[in-house]
Amino acid sequence: MATEGSLKISESCNDVKNTHEVVIEEGLNISEPENPDLLFLFEKKLAPSDCDPKLGRLLVPKQLAEKYLPQVDGLQSMPLTVEDVGGRSWEFVLRWWLNKRSRKYVFYGTRKCVETMQWNAGDKIKFYRKPSNGRLIIELERTHTITSESDASVPGDGANI
Repeated sequence: MATEGSLKISESCNDVKNTHEVVIEEGLNISEPENPDLLFLFEKKLAPSDCDPKLGRLLVPKQLAEKYLPQVDGLQSMPLTVEDVGGRSWEFVLRWWLNKRSRKYVFYGTRKCVETMQWNAGDKIKFYRKPSNGRLIIELERTHTITSESDASVPGDGANI
């Protein structure tokens, strides 16, 4: 079965000190959080479709959505305010639908976040919970350096052959 991206999850959202590194089949890892003020939930390696501002969506694996995100039972969508580690708020909509007797979970409305934070395929998006207020927090971990448009190759300079 093919899946987009790789995932990392926390073993327990109640006891951070008891988490440990474990490699699980299907690329899932259990790990300690990097920020002690935030409770690490999971991370997802971004697929090209997650980074496309025209689509404006982020696919979330079912097992992670059902374990860590607000329940949407009885509803097919739920507006959710997500905050990044820089303190900016983003308005997403968590939606689900049935696909071959299984639910698919997707954050819609990610376009502004994708463009502002400059998500790229291969980067990782980390999800945390802020214990003090229960807010969902995201952090982008880059796997490459962003270059400005002025650093791009110019036709005729020999770089584009």
